[in-house]
Amino acid sequence: MLKQIAIGLIAVSCFVVMPTHAEQKKKNSCFEGVVFSPSFIALETSFNSDLQLWYKKVFQLDTVKEFTFPDGKTKGSLMKRGDFIVEVFNKSSLDTNQQEKGLGVMKFGFFVKTDLDNLKSCLISQNINAKRIFNDKNLKARLLLIEDPEGNHFEVITKNN
Repeated sequence: MLKQIAIGLIAVSCFVVMPTHAEQKKKNSCFEGVVFSPSFIALETSFNSDLQLWYKKVFQLDTVKEFTFPDGKTKGSLMKRGDFIVEVFNKSSLDTNQQEKGLGVMKFGFFVKTDLDNLKSCLISQNINAKRIFNDKNLKARLLLIEDPEGNHFEVITKNN
């Protein structure tokens, strides 16, 4: 009888621990369960950069394909989650001839349905540079500014009701 009670307690404790482990797994990304608006974003970076790994991890993207151009000077990765697509081009020309700061795209943004205050706190807890939330009355939206490891900026945008 005592043996059956001990086995029962062990079985129950396994079920109690399992939700905690599942909750920890969900914490791997602050964007867990967030639905993104259909978007396509392409970024250029140096040849040996791991920027695609950062975007893959943060947004929980699946790799669709990896590629290398015939001349071997550009390689890249195409990743997606639903209709949210990110492509990263690693270019050897950027290793020696860095683009001047201030030229080209300043930032990009995409719409989501989530609580930006909670998202910002979560990102900061994962050492992601979530800078500020701005309430834009003209756009009737809130915007969370984030900086990736290479200084690219993007805004996660929620519409005000």
